[in-house]
Amino acid sequence: MRALAMLTLFAVAAVPAVGRATVLITPQEARQPETTGGASGRTAPSLGTDRGTPTRPPDIEVVSPRAAVASPFPLRVIFTPHNGARIDPNSVAVTLLTSPETDLSDRVRQSITPLGINMPNAEAPPGRFRIKIELTDSAGHIGTSTIDLTVVPY
Repeated sequence: MRALAMLTLFAVAAVPAVGRATVLITPQEARQPETTGGASGRTAPSLGTDRGTPTRPPDIEVVSPRAAVASPFPLRVIFTPHNGARIDPNSVAVTLLTSPETDLSDRVRQSITPLGINMPNAEAPPGRFRIKIELTDSAGHIGTSTIDLTVVPY
C-alpha cells in the first residue's frame, strides 16, 4: 500500500502545475513569534515492537521539502494508515506553530487526499517555520508530525 501511495503521489506531482502558487504562510504570519511549547520532535514516537498492533497510529512521512527551499516549493506528505484503517481528509489539521498558532488547514484542504498532501506550489516568505500535521484514522488513532521548514530568498 505504501508503494502504491508513493507512486500515486509522485504521478500527480509529475503533472506540471497550472496557475499560481498557493499561499501557505503569509508575511504577517511569518513575523509572529514561534511557539515555545507544544510539538516536540519531527515525528510521532517510534513504536518499535508495536508494529502492526490494532492501536498503531497512522504514519505521516514528509517527502518534500527535506532541506532548505526557495518559494514556491512542493509540499508533499504521505499518510500511511494501519490495520485496514482509512484516513479521512477532513480530519487533517495543519498548524503553523506560532504564538498564537495559525490554522493553515483551509489553505491546504484542496491538496489533501486520503493518501497525503500534494501541494506543488506552496508559497511562504523566507524564514524558519514549524508546521504540525495531525490526522485521525477511521479507527480513531491520531498521527502527528512536525515539519521544520526553512525557506530561503530566491
